[in-house]
Amino acid sequence: MAQGARVIADNLAQAGDVFSYFNLVFANQEQFYTPNTLHLTPEDVQVDLVHIIDQALPAYAKIFADGLEYGNQYDSEARVSWKYACYRGVTGTPTYFANGVAINGGGSFQAQDWRNFLNGGFLDVIFI
Repeated sequence: MAQGARVIADNLAQAGDVFSYFNLVFANQEQFYTPNTLHLTPEDVQVDLVHIIDQALPAYAKIFADGLEYGNQYDSEARVSWKYACYRGVTGTPTYFANGVAINGGGSFQAQDWRNFLNGGFLDVIFI
């Protein structure tokens, strides 16, 4: 999923396409839970994911399939991001950071809340 987000972001036809990808992934995430993929090969899972992309974002299907190849830049970037998140103690998504500090409740922030926080106006925010 992380590789796919990077593929879409690097090959945007429209700015909203990356959010369409996120919505698509979340709408179909149960298909990729461990019990449903336990007896599948990584290639089988990729084929299923590409099929979903082809149905909802067909302009990206070929680019997406190519971007899921093991050992390419997207694979490498996703692995580094995952390792960094583990190092930082991230245990779920979404997790919000600002200037390297994890922010509890950042998911409810609106644009003005972020401006206030970054300008020092949110001193009561609980840091985790």
